Amino acid sequence: FTFTANNGFLSSPAVAVSLTITPAHAMDVSGQVSVLRGDFRYRRATNTFAQLVTLTNTSTASLAGPLALALDQLSLNARLANASGTTVATLPAGSPFVTVSSSSLAPGASVSVLLSFSDLNFRRITYATRILSGNGN
Repeated sequence: FTFTANNGFLSSPAVAVSLTITPAHAMDVSGQVSVLRGDFRYRRATNTFAQLVTLTNTSTASLAGPLALALDQLSLNARLANASGTTVATLPAGSPFVTVSSSSLAPGASVSVLLSFSDLNFRRITYATRILSGNGN
């Protein structure tokens, strides 16, 4: 858009202005990403369960980094042992997440992350996935 300043007597020349708006928190891009979950593998040395998760950008645009995988509704018997943190600014808050990539993800590109769970009860581990793009989880 253009901007002109006026002090009541004189007007400045019109100047072209552009704005870049950065969201205050990460955006949910789950609808633009396919999630492929591998099988759980028990790691006796650490008493944890590992699961490889692969994210693929199914959209026609790059997804801004950093990218995070949030685990919503994680079963009560499990804890994400390698969590980067918990969601605060994006709802639902309090979900553990792992940072998957610090850079953007091009259309059709994939990135994988190894999740590590502690589960002393050896019960089924369940969760829903949510993919977050940008800063401020």
